[in-house]
Amino acid sequence: MRLLLRANAHRRTDEGGIEVAASPDTPNRERWQWHIRLDEVESGLKTPKKGVPLLGDNGRQWLLQVSTDIESTRAEVEVHQIEHPMMIQRPRADLLVLLVHQGQALIERRHRLAELDALVLEGDDPLEVSVEGTTVPMSLSVVRLRPTADRPLAWVP
Repeated sequence: MRLLLRANAHRRTDEGGIEVAASPDTPNRERWQWHIRLDEVESGLKTPKKGVPLLGDNGRQWLLQVSTDIESTRAEVEVHQIEHPMMIQRPRADLLVLLVHQGQALIERRHRLAELDALVLEGDDPLEVSVEGTTVPMSLSVVRLRPTADRPLAWVP
């Protein structure tokens, strides 16, 4: 399954952040598994929240927060400054979220992602994707969600 999530469709959280992706993506529909959120950080302020600091377009600063139900899922976050085309691979059981936080990217030579657009990949679609920056600078976060049980992860609508 491949799901393209545009920045203008992300849900605002009660705390004022942005929910980029979640499973389930409808609150209280099924048992919560994971979510990926961004909080904008005001320049010069230190924040006690945990997360991965990201730099966006126009000097905007974000804090990437990934939370999981540890009984079913664990997460790893990678941040890449894309200067040359690269390949990103994932095992079939993993769910992968590609999030552009600075610039624009071309994924698989067919999906153009701008700032805060995301692409969710799970199941058979695809296990390896190409990523190339179409602007300089271009930064991409890769969130790898891995099952802690014996079954693959699936995105729940």
